[in-house]
Amino acid sequence: MEQGNKQFLQERSTVNTHIRLWYQAAVAAAIVAGAFSLVVSVVMVVNHASKGAMNLGVLKEKPGPLDSTEIITLKKQLLDTPQDEDLKQKVQRLDQQLREEYFRRSSIAYRGRYLLLAGLVVFLIGLKSVVSLQVTRPLPASQTVASDSEVKFMRIARRATGILGLCIVGSALALFAMRGESILQSVESVSTPSQSGQRIPGSADVTADYFPTPQEIQKNWPRFRGPGGLGISAYTNIPTAWDGPSGKGILWKANEDLKPGHNSPIVWDDRVFLTGADICEDPNLVIYCVSADSGNLLWKQSYKHPPAEGEELDIYEDTGCAASTMATDGKRVFAIFATGDLYALDFAGNQIWEKHFGIPDSAYGYSTSLAMYRNLLLIQFDQGDEDDDKSVLYALDSKSGRIVWQKKRPVAGSWASPIVIQTVTNEQIITCSDPLVISYDAASGNELWRADIMGADVAPSPIYANGLVFVLQPYDSLFAIRPDGKGDISQTHIVWFGEDGIPDIASPVSNGELIFLLDTGGYVTCYDAQTGKMIWEGDLGEGFQSSPSVVGDYIYMLSLEGVMHIIKADREFVKVGQSALGESSSCSPAFMDGRIYIRGEKHLYCISKE
Repeated sequence: MEQGNKQFLQERSTVNTHIRLWYQAAVAAAIVAGAFSLVVSVVMVVNHASKGAMNLGVLKEKPGPLDSTEIITLKKQLLDTPQDEDLKQKVQRLDQQLREEYFRRSSIAYRGRYLLLAGLVVFLIGLKSVVSLQVTRPLPASQTVASDSEVKFMRIARRATGILGLCIVGSALALFAMRGESILQSVESVSTPSQSGQRIPGSADVTADYFPTPQEIQKNWPRFRGPGGLGISAYTNIPTAWDGPSGKGILWKANEDLKPGHNSPIVWDDRVFLTGADICEDPNLVIYCVSADSGNLLWKQSYKHPPAEGEELDIYEDTGCAASTMATDGKRVFAIFATGDLYALDFAGNQIWEKHFGIPDSAYGYSTSLAMYRNLLLIQFDQGDEDDDKSVLYALDSKSGRIVWQKKRPVAGSWASPIVIQTVTNEQIITCSDPLVISYDAASGNELWRADIMGADVAPSPIYANGLVFVLQPYDSLFAIRPDGKGDISQTHIVWFGEDGIPDIASPVSNGELIFLLDTGGYVTCYDAQTGKMIWEGDLGEGFQSSPSVVGDYIYMLSLEGVMHIIKADREFVKVGQSALGESSSCSPAFMDGRIYIRGEKHLYCISKE
């Protein structure tokens, strides 16, 4: 009997010890998690209040998230003195700092939500455990010496509680440090001028040389498919009817004998830029600058491809040497040809620098267009096969031509052009080729994510709309991708895909609510951008190679015969009208204030309401 009582007391002591330790651990976890949740809540409240107090945006009736009283005032001054370069750079620096601060605070809010949720979950679990153990906690047993197993258990419990506390406190301190850094950067004076070549905070090797403000980019047409490469006009006062043969609605028609080229015109203020080249073994490469108001040739520069030893120039005739559309930053223009020759000129036509990448190994000839990020010129130089290790994404300093970074790409040759997108947390360069869609950090070039979903002969360029990246695999699929992933997102971030009406050449376009596709045979397909549901299909009855554009409530589509078809950007297929240019065209138009600039097979046209 005595032996049984002794064993009972020992067992009860062990149970009491375990319950007591679990109780202590639960109390500690609840206290630490509660304190952590409180700290995160305070940081988030202060961050939200500061974000609201920033009073950030542009010249609008309702300020946007990137508007401030100071930048609105500066922009008003800039409207009165548009040639003031010091004021322009001051606006640019302030706009950049506001954007960095805004997205830093958005990142804090985004991460803070998950940290707060985790803290509350731990707190509630700990609190529930405390209540449960308090109810079932037995009366104290007689004092006995803890066994080795009990001592070991106590050490493990205390260690686990300590590690949990350190993890939670560390997370809170990290979030607070982010907040502290945000505060410090927000009080920096924006009136201090940046030195040329000085690093921009948070932008790796991107130098602080001139680059245009988002507002300047938006009011011009600086690259293939305009601002952001999205095919969206910032203006709605665009002509809807004209007739090229009779001259009705044609402001001017440039009579210069343009050399062949499938590149589209770009426009900055009063200048239109485009390229041309002879299709021969020794092509003459030409860059043109035309007055946007009169159509008069302001200047042209001609170059000869410098052949390397043993190099053979075999250009696919249907593509030609001048299929890549130029890009501009408002001070300089950049042109690349199918020969691999890249030239940078100022607005007066003076050459600044040149680069020679060699003739790319491309089945149909190189035709990828140039893009820009701040003062970086982006060249997606895809060539060869997937395993050839030839494809590279370059980022060049626009002022000097220096290679800021370059990234090898495990892809085959393509004809799609890169775009730069702004997400909630970062700026990304989106590229697509066989077999990958790859996103890169815009400043550093580091790969962010990839999706193994593409196939051969990728020509359509990606777009960004409704928070999603849209890419086309010719003849096969339209993919909607969520761009917030890391690493391989092939199985995790494809939101939806469609298989009807998929083009092989023309890029998609979106008004934010709907996605519109245009195939070579003239069939238009409309999808819901959010759900991927196909809404309608329509037939325009002509052949197309140029990409469609959104202009207000309309979609503009230029056929190979030079006929502009206009339909409603709506959930029903409704034709608005069509207008003939008078000559064939395979180029995408440029839209400016009240005007359309279209490159025909032989002439450059300006269509206007004037």
